[in-house]
Order: sequence, then C-alpha cells, then structure tokens
Amino acid sequence: MRNGLSSVLFIVVIVLASLSAHSQDIYRAGYLVKSAGDTLRGVIDVRSLQNANENVRLKSSLEASETARIPYRECESAFITEDQSRYLFVSVTRDLTFIDPIELSIQLQDSLSTEKVPLRVLHQGKKLTLFHLYDRRDHFFVDDRLGVQELLQRYRYLTEWQKRQYVTRPSPLFQIVQVYLDQMKQFYDFDDNPRQNRILQTTLYNERSMLRLFRSID
Repeated sequence: MRNGLSSVLFIVVIVLASLSAHSQDIYRAGYLVKSAGDTLRGVIDVRSLQNANENVRLKSSLEASETARIPYRECESAFITEDQSRYLFVSVTRDLTFIDPIELSIQLQDSLSTEKVPLRVLHQGKKLTLFHLYDRRDHFFVDDRLGVQELLQRYRYLTEWQKRQYVTRPSPLFQIVQVYLDQMKQFYDFDDNPRQNRILQTTLYNERSMLRLFRSID
C-alpha cells in the first residue's frame, strides 16, 4: 500500500507544482511580430505565451498601466530577451487530455483542439524542430519541414484484467501510453543505430529528456 500511496502523492506534487509555477503574471522584455508585419516592443507577460489562452498580453513598459491583448490569430512570432526564448505561432492539433490533480482522474479523454498557439522553440536542427507548449500540462511538437504534429502521451484506465496482474502491490490508477516513442521512428531509423535506440527507449515526456533525444539525432 505504501508504494501505491507514494506514487499517487508524487503525481499530485508534480502537477500542483507545475500549476503554481504558471499562476502569476511575469513580464519580461521582448518583442512580438504580428502576421501583418508589425513589430511591437515592450514587456510581454510570458504566462500568456504558455497557457494557450488566446491572447498575448504586452505593455510598453513595466510601469505602463495599459495592457494590450493581441489575439494569437494575429501573431507570427515572439522573442523574450532575458532567456533568449523564441516562440512561433502555429496552427496545430493538440490532445486536451489531462490528469485532474485533486480527483486523480483522466479529464477530456481523447479530446482534440485545432487552433493557432505559441510554440516555444526548444531545438532547431537540420531536419527537425522540437517545440514545447504548456496549458494544463506539457505538450511537445515536432516539425519535419512537412508539417507540425504533437508527440503524444496518452492516459488510460486499467482494465479489470490488468488490475489483477498486480498481485503483490496495489494497481496504479491508470497507465501512461508513450505513443511518441513510435512516432519518432518515422523521422529516424533507430533500428540501424543501437545507441540511438537506447536513448529513444529511455526518453521521458519532459523537456530535458526530449532535448537529449533530438540533439542526439539531429
């Protein structure tokens, strides 16, 4: 029982910490390029670039009282000076499924949304570009120059048969299906490179692990 409870508590801590990290407005110097070609300079609320909330919030300075709200549909790219982070506004389809940190239940299972959102550029290689988006959870996207698609991680409740396989300890609440491991095989022949295949099989759905994978193959 202790192992099962520890796993549940670990999930709650991670999710709540992630929510807390994205709970405050944080303005940073940078600029926004609109689709029409205009460049707006000032300070950008980086939270408005992370939560897919439909608008970028921008002020002329930290002291300014007025805040401009620029719809995502009118934006082309954004740049934050402090950490040199770059965002591209791209129309993508993303999986809306997430784990409720209070009820520990799967919400919006198999629900999809297609819209223009800000994707942060994590890695830009010769063939592949890795992007990140945060809404209720992390999302990773890959651009192979033919299109942008989400690297998927899905959640499924265990069947009664699967639960019975956990004889010596309580069964987990749900299973994580690492769809992205198979998706990556369309971009690189991992079977011909045992070292790269080992890196792929140990890749987790987080920024550090994804960067390690993409830097090793591109």
